[in-house]
This record gives sequence, C-alpha cells and structure tokens, in this order.
Amino acid sequence: MELIQTYFHLFKSSNPFKVFWFGLYGTYLYEILSPNYLITVHVVMLSCFFFGMAAQKAGFFTRIDQNRKYVKRIFWISLAVALTMITLFILTQKLKWSWTKYYNPFYFIILATMLFLASAICWLFISGKLKGFFRSMQVIGKMTLSNYIT
Repeated sequence: MELIQTYFHLFKSSNPFKVFWFGLYGTYLYEILSPNYLITVHVVMLSCFFFGMAAQKAGFFTRIDQNRKYVKRIFWISLAVALTMITLFILTQKLKWSWTKYYNPFYFIILATMLFLASAICWLFISGKLKGFFRSMQVIGKMTLSNYIT
C-alpha cells in the first residue's frame, strides 16, 4: 500500500492522462505483480467460465423452462449465502475480528453474488419479461469470452 501512496498524487491531479497512468500503474501493481490477486482471482474467474460452459454443454440453458425449479432454488440459496456472507464480512470489520487475516471470504461473496445474478437473469428470461432485451443480447452472449478477453 505504501507504494501506491507514492503515486496517489497522479490520481488527485486534474490531468486525465495522469489519472489514466495511475490506473494503469495501480492495475500493474495489484493485478499483475500481486500473487494473491493474480492467482486467486484469475482461478476464480476461470472456474466461473468453466462452470458456465459445463452448464451450457449439459443443456441447462437450452432446457431452461424445464429447469425452472432449479433456477428458483439457485436464486434463493445464492441470495441467502450472499447476504449471510456480506453480513458476516461487515460484522467482522466493525467488530475487528481477526479471522480475515487468515481467510478471505470475499471470493465466496463474489461467487454467491454471481450465481444470484445469473439465476435472476435466467428467472427473468423464463418469465418472458424483457423479450426484446434478451433478443438483442443473443449476439453478445455468443461471444462472451471474446468480449471479456478484448
């Protein structure tokens, strides 16, 4: 954190190029040089891609109407897990519990939130609401990995 403080004046400047440089350098320091972020976050993201690909290959999304009860179950369970983890995380910070020094629940919050949002989108699709929106997103959805990498 001390290293980023050295460059924080760039962020506070009114020059957009300096602010942009701060963003690039901060990304380089914390997302490329930090082994914790580099390994853990990218493994979690890759796992999410594989999980989505496995669900697609298993035909979960092509038979989404038949999987309505699973979508609802995933929605409610992931919402409960996400809210529980967020509450625990906030309590931990307010009460200054030390278990987060050894264990970071943040990645599980991200995964539970991701499952919640994905199931909410599936539930919206099943309900037939926003048909025009989903029709317009078909092309983008077929290139998700390409869009992410770009």
